[in-house]
Amino acid sequence: MPGFAKKTNRLTSFFIYVVFIIIAAGAGIKAVRYSKDLNFYYNYLLKWETALTILSSKDLALPRFTGINRMEYMDNLVKLMGKLSIKVPRSNTRHAYIYQMFDKEFSKHRDVFLMCFEKKIILYGLSKTTFNMLDKNIDGKLGRNKGKFRGKFQKDKDCYAGIWEL
Repeated sequence: MPGFAKKTNRLTSFFIYVVFIIIAAGAGIKAVRYSKDLNFYYNYLLKWETALTILSSKDLALPRFTGINRMEYMDNLVKLMGKLSIKVPRSNTRHAYIYQMFDKEFSKHRDVFLMCFEKKIILYGLSKTTFNMLDKNIDGKLGRNKGKFRGKFQKDKDCYAGIWEL
């Protein structure tokens, strides 16, 4: 019997360690994802908000948006901001208005497209966790249709679109 108890004790210890490792790895992955979302908010979106506030204080007309020329509109807006010496936030892509976020698997990426207008920022391509984090940080509480940050689920792209009223 002493041999059986020893093996049972080792087996139990092994399973406890495996469960602990799984819990620690899961918590670590979740923390990394959350920190990347916070980095997106603090080091990218808030800088866009600041740049748009400076631009709106200049009392100039923004480039014309027809509803279909999103990339051209944002390129013209970035050029206008550059001419006025307004620092445009840096992105992790070649376009200042497209930010690349990693999905759950860390191998796939999701492009978040940013559209800026005089009093609002529209974000396309947000994951649910990123949308909820932004909603909580901007409004102070969750609520897709309440507060300064609102949005809806885009069924065709399996992501969220958010509108941030400045």
